[in-house]
Amino acid sequence: MSAKLDNPEYLNYMIRRKEEWDMYAIKEAARDDGIKEGRAEGMKIGASAALAAIALQMKLSKEPLEKIAGFTGLSAAAIAALE
Repeated sequence: MSAKLDNPEYLNYMIRRKEEWDMYAIKEAARDDGIKEGRAEGMKIGASAALAAIALQMKLSKEPLEKIAGFTGLSAAAIAALE
């Protein structure tokens, strides 16, 4: 028995393989996009936490709310809520 495929069988085999490769590429691209989005969101959360920590230290040092807002970009209400 020969392991060789005739032309229509080989063509069908290659079509199935291409579909598998395409699906793999789609999944990998989606995973990579998800990782990038997750990192960006993590950086945003980390930056917000750092700004809040700075604002809290400035608030505890009795700096005016306007000055804290100017340095951190946080709203006066957000700064007032820090404890």
